[in-house]
Amino acid sequence: MNCLAFVPTKNGQATKAGLEAVSYAQRCGATVTALVVGELNGDGGAGAAGASKVLHMGDNLQDEGQIARVVAAAADAEGATLVVAPHDHIGRAVAPRVAVRMGAGMVPGVTGLLQGSEVKKNVFSGKAMAHVNIETDKKVVTTTPNAFGVASDGAAASVEAFSADAGEARLTVKGFEASSEDGSVPLPEAVRVVSAGRGLKGPEHWGIVEELAQAMQATTACSRPVSDMGWRPHHEHVGQTGI
Repeated sequence: MNCLAFVPTKNGQATKAGLEAVSYAQRCGATVTALVVGELNGDGGAGAAGASKVLHMGDNLQDEGQIARVVAAAADAEGATLVVAPHDHIGRAVAPRVAVRMGAGMVPGVTGLLQGSEVKKNVFSGKAMAHVNIETDKKVVTTTPNAFGVASDGAAASVEAFSADAGEARLTVKGFEASSEDGSVPLPEAVRVVSAGRGLKGPEHWGIVEELAQAMQATTACSRPVSDMGWRPHHEHVGQTGI
């Protein structure tokens, strides 16, 4: 089985969620080709995670529709019957579009390896598990962050330039402001999280949470009311309506 893994990058290196997608595909028994759209240094770490080859398109595309066209074109070029993407903000937007273009069945946020046509995922906010059959020949899945881990025993992958017609952009990014670069692990990639809510009575008491998180080498998080009231930034919001 040939698989294409879509791998987002940051500063030229694959994100943890992207590498998890590569390792997931490899553990499913697939021959994995990784696709990177944007900046890339070396193979970005995809080889160690299980990819045998990396396709690199250097265009800095911001429109998820354009990215989806490139992913679908790469899957077709590689004869991939499985496309894996991380279940992050990019993968969630790109994967459904890819599935439509490929005529593939899709399961988002999987928590188990694909076995034949069946795959497992959490439902009802994690209170139950569903076993879903994908009846199409071509399949698209997104992997839940931190559900599978990243392999590190692979060899460096070859890198090949790739080009495809991305079409016209329907989205233009006019400005970008990065969140605080304080060295903390992004919440979707965190192994340990310390979260709090309105019980702290105000943002001035949040130092307790931050000190505990620092001692545990954890990332801080908050409830939705806390972020809605402006006590904490919205990217720390966790729960059913958050990360």
